[in-house]
Amino acid sequence: MNTIHAKPISIIITKHMSEQRIDNFLFKTFKKLPKRMIYRSIRIGKIKINKKKVQPFYKLKIHDNLTLYSIKIEIKKKKLI
Repeated sequence: MNTIHAKPISIIITKHMSEQRIDNFLFKTFKKLPKRMIYRSIRIGKIKINKKKVQPFYKLKIHDNLTLYSIKIEIKKKKLI
């Protein structure tokens, strides 16, 4: 298994993204990530809004800067027979 350490991802919140909870926004945006990983990342501070730690029930506002720090993505290689 290879592990890729991604650089911090920064997303600026626009009008159509605003007024929804951060956890629900992340569920829609990153559909393949498990919910527990998203909640844990918010809780320990790997996901921040305007460089501050927030709660999962935080409502996004226009021009908020959402930053995702070091979320590990594991890649599994299939064996060819």
